[in-house]
Amino acid sequence: MPDRNPLKQKYPKPAESTLPSVLGSERMEIVQRVLDEMRRRSIAVALEWTGPDTGWSYVSNLTKHELFTMTIADTPIFGRVDIPRRRMENAMIADPRLSDAGRMLLESIENRGDMRWIEVEIRTRDDVDAFLDVVLAKHRAIVAAASAVPKTTPRRKRS
Repeated sequence: MPDRNPLKQKYPKPAESTLPSVLGSERMEIVQRVLDEMRRRSIAVALEWTGPDTGWSYVSNLTKHELFTMTIADTPIFGRVDIPRRRMENAMIADPRLSDAGRMLLESIENRGDMRWIEVEIRTRDDVDAFLDVVLAKHRAIVAAASAVPKTTPRRKRS
């Protein structure tokens, strides 16, 4: 029998106005808290189809980097933060604004070859805080790395 969860059906895309009734109050509160924090910081988040196993998820991309994915179709909600390079991981760990809970999440990085990520069940307010802490540390690391790269190439001197 096919899965009847509307968040695991590709079509139609769920209207965000229907999410409270689909998710229930506890899960919707978690989703809303993450979305509110991203809006407060002017970080774009979109509801995207991420595949038949995960269904609809909130995804945030910053330049060429995916900032995070928050899978909402299952209970509990899962958050995933990919850590593309050791240098970014080191910048995130060195971030003085990273909380102890965020550091603990960074210590739980999973590895498969060159792929590195953090995946966390988001059940409680503390889980949301730790997840957001890591997301915002990655955001700061991406912004810092982008500002370290020259925006234009130097002009050649004319002879």
